[in-house]
Amino acid sequence: MKLFFYISLCLLVVACNNVDKPQKEGSKKQVEQSPEQSDCKYGKPVAIFSDELPQITAHKFESEGQKGIETVHFENQTILELYQSGCNEIRQEYRFLLPEDFRQKEDVFWKDLAIEKLTYVGNLDEKYAVLGIWVGAIEQLKDQLKIGQFSEAEPGTFIMIDKLAEPESSILMIVLERRV
Repeated sequence: MKLFFYISLCLLVVACNNVDKPQKEGSKKQVEQSPEQSDCKYGKPVAIFSDELPQITAHKFESEGQKGIETVHFENQTILELYQSGCNEIRQEYRFLLPEDFRQKEDVFWKDLAIEKLTYVGNLDEKYAVLGIWVGAIEQLKDQLKIGQFSEAEPGTFIMIDKLAEPESSILMIVLERRV
């Protein structure tokens, strides 16, 4: 199981790494990292998704310092807001915006919905398949997971499923953290 979380951690690292593109010969690097960014293990967040995928109908990414927010509209009417943050510890918060009233749903519904939504995203393209590992972790911990509380999947690796349900819409939140 540790190998699986290591692989999924790699996805988070790739998502949060600031990778410089190769420079043309003779050109100078125009943007230098600030001291606080150069001291960060994972660099600043970068976009994970792209509107080049046919399942994505709209895409936006913004970042400031060590925080990033990505908004993705999928063809199945799902909207995802992905919040990334971290320097030496990393955090991804997936917020699925749902245009339905789920106030009366029990906790098991939210856990199953988390599995369903992460599975959907993981099946978009092979580069997102690593999310299947988090799906497996949620399935394995399903009986122990408490809505709104972190559960330790592996030492230093945490998962939380939370919800916000209102009369006309709901939000499913899935938080993945790696703490050092």
